[in-house]
Amino acid sequence: LGLRVCIPREMVHHGRRCIERVVSDVFCTRSFIVALCAATLAGSSSIGFFLLDESMDSKFAEFWVPDSAVFSVFLGFTSLVVAFRTTNALNRYTDAARHLHRLSAVWFDAGSTLLAFCRVSVAPTDDIQLFQNVTVRLISTLNAFCLERLQNNGKIAMTAA
Repeated sequence: LGLRVCIPREMVHHGRRCIERVVSDVFCTRSFIVALCAATLAGSSSIGFFLLDESMDSKFAEFWVPDSAVFSVFLGFTSLVVAFRTTNALNRYTDAARHLHRLSAVWFDAGSTLLAFCRVSVAPTDDIQLFQNVTVRLISTLNAFCLERLQNNGKIAMTAA
């Protein structure tokens, strides 16, 4: 069956941009570069010591390598530490997501309360409509400023419109 899927160019370009952003956000961080350098140094020194031990035929590695029981205890301890740290990170992430959702809900409640007072108002309909439009826009702008401030670690980004 000659089925073809047509994907608009904008979606392809957006997908590439998202992938480039993820790659730059993950692989260009200082912690990733430091971890990569440390892993490369540890691996190359391990290979160097192994080749030196093999060439000298000194059994240096057999003397200093711990027993399998010690290694298994170390591996168990390390896996527990990693599991606890991952659980803690996940809890912090879900707490932050819950607080962000609560922030949006609070803005919605504030706007709903302000707009509810318009039902019993005796002002002209045009004034009520204007008040409702301005209120919704202001609350939306306040919510956007809060999210922008959280995204930039407290620094307000000044961009030209």
